[in-house]
Amino acid sequence: MPEQLWIQMESLLPARPRTTRKGGRPRLQKLKPVADAIFYKMRTGCQWNAIPRVFGASSTIHDYFQEWVELGIFERIWKLALTEYEELRGTSWKHQLLDTATVKAPLGGEKTGRNPTDRGKLGSKRSILVDGRGVPLSCEIAGANIHDAQIVQKTLKKRKYRRPRNRLRKRMHIHSWANQFRGLKVRWEKKACNYEALLHISFALTALRIAGVFG
Repeated sequence: MPEQLWIQMESLLPARPRTTRKGGRPRLQKLKPVADAIFYKMRTGCQWNAIPRVFGASSTIHDYFQEWVELGIFERIWKLALTEYEELRGTSWKHQLLDTATVKAPLGGEKTGRNPTDRGKLGSKRSILVDGRGVPLSCEIAGANIHDAQIVQKTLKKRKYRRPRNRLRKRMHIHSWANQFRGLKVRWEKKACNYEALLHISFALTALRIAGVFG
């Protein structure tokens, strides 16, 4: 995980006081390797138990990931990145672009459905709204069998910022960036919130990159 992204993420994590309680798994004091492992999974699309040991025990990494999902850490990172993007470059409001794409979901789970265009195989739709530079402002996940009109309306309602009279274009192929993240190209997460968390990491990364934070 890029250092600048980790600094923002670390600022959102709850304090972890040292514990003297005996028994159970000890809490890690250095969490950067955990964040690196989660980023690695998003990049490669590997299963949790296939994460290289250099990052730590896969079960520990998954436990932290699940805890941070429940705390809303990853969505908050995205919001924080959007704030920094707004301050450094200013959100490009001239046009907003919206696109919906279907991804395979071999393991099924929440917000999946049979894809009528792929022989009824399980899949999910993701609908993403971006500003004129391609920074994600809103996202909605639904089953592959849900009509586009329904997911589009929910996407618009969830956008982080609202400006009146913006032009909105649909189906501009804004999902092509996801191909670089194999963990997003195919949805392996059964829980919708887990897949959304990985999306939120990529959204934050995109916002900071376009803001020029990475140089």
